Amino acid sequence: MEALIQARAVSSNVMIALATVSATSYVPFYLFTLLYVWADFQTRPTTHYIVFIITYNFTFGNSCFNPIALYIVSSKFRGHFNRYLLCRRERKTTKDQNRISSATSLSTETVL
Repeated sequence: MEALIQARAVSSNVMIALATVSATSYVPFYLFTLLYVWADFQTRPTTHYIVFIITYNFTFGNSCFNPIALYIVSSKFRGHFNRYLLCRRERKTTKDQNRISSATSLSTETVL
């Protein structure tokens, strides 16, 4: 039961982190669009265009920010990311690994 509670706590932390990242990515664009439509801004077209492009691209940045947030919050995602994309393996010593390494060393000693 304790493991289930721990797993739910971790998954809720991941969901909170993803929701925060998504909100910070999308709110500037929608806020800018809402203010532009409802409030009649008297800005130069170049200023409007630059702010629009920056906030619009920030929404696409969400797809870049999500893996970073997951890497920070989730240890399972971090382990798989390190393993598959950075070609690093986790250093866990178990009885099976010790048995395999001792059997390999014995077989190499007998060959020599």
